[in-house]
Amino acid sequence: MAETGELSRDEVEAAVIAEVTRVGPSEVDKGAMVKRFLDRGASRASLYRWIDAALASGKVAKRIKTKAKAGAATRRANIRRSPSSCC
Repeated sequence: MAETGELSRDEVEAAVIAEVTRVGPSEVDKGAMVKRFLDRGASRASLYRWIDAALASGKVAKRIKTKAKAGAATRRANIRRSPSSCC
């Protein structure tokens, strides 16, 4: 993604999904997200709409589920490889 030039809604959505994955859906700072993109040609209102739409879409939940499943699989694999300390 380029730092200058015309901004796309897909670019904002990808940034929102990455941020939600990093901090969680309830911790996303919309104002900070908007500031990141304000100088790229979209209006403040459009950016807030795009961010809200990305948060409301099923893509965010799907990304979190995928990350949680991958983490669980990694933990299961690590438990199977570790020597048993019981008995």
